[in-house]
Amino acid sequence: MNFWPRYVGDIQRKTGHLSCAEMGVYDRLLDHVYATEEALPGELDACCRIARAMDKTERKAVESVLRQFFTLEGERYVNNRAAEEIVKARPKMDAARANGLKGGRPRKSQEKPSGLSIGLPAGTHDEPNSKAPQTQSSSSLRSEEVPPNPRKRGQVSELPLGFDRFWEAYPRKQAKPQAARAFARLRVDGPLLASMLAAIAQQAASEQWQREGGQFIPLPGSWLNGRRWEDAQVVLPLAHSTAEAEADRTRALLAEQAAAAARAVPPPPGLLRRGSPA
Repeated sequence: MNFWPRYVGDIQRKTGHLSCAEMGVYDRLLDHVYATEEALPGELDACCRIARAMDKTERKAVESVLRQFFTLEGERYVNNRAAEEIVKARPKMDAARANGLKGGRPRKSQEKPSGLSIGLPAGTHDEPNSKAPQTQSSSSLRSEEVPPNPRKRGQVSELPLGFDRFWEAYPRKQAKPQAARAFARLRVDGPLLASMLAAIAQQAASEQWQREGGQFIPLPGSWLNGRRWEDAQVVLPLAHSTAEAEADRTRALLAEQAAAAARAVPPPPGLLRRGSPA
C-alpha cells in the first residue's frame, strides 16, 4: 500500500502514553506492515532492524510497542487493525493494478459517483465532493448577467446627449462615469433636461448645498438615481418661456446631429433623381 489511513483520534487515544522513541518505533513498524502488506517477523532483532533501533533504549522501545500493539501468531507479529485495513483496501489496489496493465485508468465520466469508491476504507482522504457539479463556468455566467464595460476594452464610450450640459451645471464634479450611466438610463429629452437644470440652479442656491463648502451636495449619479429634481420642496421658479427655450435648444441639437448623420450616409443609387449627377 502507498499509504495507510491514520485515524488521528484513535491514534492519540491509544498512543498518548508513549514516549518519543516509542512513538517513532510505532510509526516505522506500521509503515513496514502497510508497505509490505505482511505481518512483522517474529524475531526481535529483525523488528529492531525495521525500526532502526540502534541502542539499548531504542530496543526497549521496540519491545514495548510489540507487546502493546502486536500479537505474536506463530512466527509473525500481527497488528489486527492493520490487517483489517489491508483486506478492505485490496479490491481497490487490485483494480488499480489491472488498469495499469491495460494502459492506465479509464477516462472519468462527467457525472461524479456518489459516496465512496468500492473497497476504499472510510475516513481516508478520498471523500465525495459536497459541491454540486457546475455545468457553466462563473466567468460565462458573469458575461451573461453583466454587460461588458466598453471602457475596459479600450473602446470610446460616447456620453449621452445632453449630459455635457447637465455636468456643466451640476456643482459637484465627481464619479462622472456613474453619473453618465444614470443619465443614459433616464432617456433625458428636452423638457426633462430643462427641469433638471432649473432644479440644479435652485438647489445650488439653497442653504443645504452651500453649507460647509458644498459638503452636503449629493453625488451627481445619486442625484439622478433619486430623481431629486422631483423633490417636493423643489418648485421651479423658471418661467414657462425659459423652460420652452431649454427644450427648443435640446430639440435643435438633436435635429442637427440627425442631419449630420444623414449627410454622412449617401442615398442608394435608385433614389437619385433623373438628370441629377451620379
